[in-house]
Amino acid sequence: MPQTALIIIDVQKGMFTHDDPVFKGEELVSEISSFAGKSREAGIPVVIVQHSGSKGGSLEPDTEGWRLRDEILSESSEPVVHKNTPDSFLDTDLDLILKSMDVNRLVICGIQTELCVDTTCRSAFSHGYRVVLLSDCHSTWSRGDISPQQLISNTNSIISDWFGEVMTASEAEEKILSKVE
Repeated sequence: MPQTALIIIDVQKGMFTHDDPVFKGEELVSEISSFAGKSREAGIPVVIVQHSGSKGGSLEPDTEGWRLRDEILSESSEPVVHKNTPDSFLDTDLDLILKSMDVNRLVICGIQTELCVDTTCRSAFSHGYRVVLLSDCHSTWSRGDISPQQLISNTNSIISDWFGEVMTASEAEEKILSKVE
């Protein structure tokens, strides 16, 4: 049975500004929070990734926008990995943390679909992890004429073609969380 960890990427307050919130942001936080709670109950470790953006940006370190959304946090101590690029593995201790927990399968969710989520899925695959992307637990913004939903669907398709499994949170509850001993 693979040892699984949940990776929550960049669910930070700056992603939910009133001027330009992430697509279906509050639904996303609710779904991720629910899945994270069920993962914790099942004994699956949760690792949170936090992006440090540029000075003056919405994710500038030690600003309110940089802080994690309270809904995804646990009362117990969980690792928080700080990153500066879309790749949660690049120049971070994520791989070391996962290896110390004997993890070989990652369930991935968060923000931003075509950048940090997609890159982390691909990097996890390259690092030898089995990847599961939660298809209804990642989001983004429009890019020119491409809608958030198109970007989400495209990423789900590409990840499932080459880099891992793609399933909804409810499918993952049934196939992964219910199988944990």
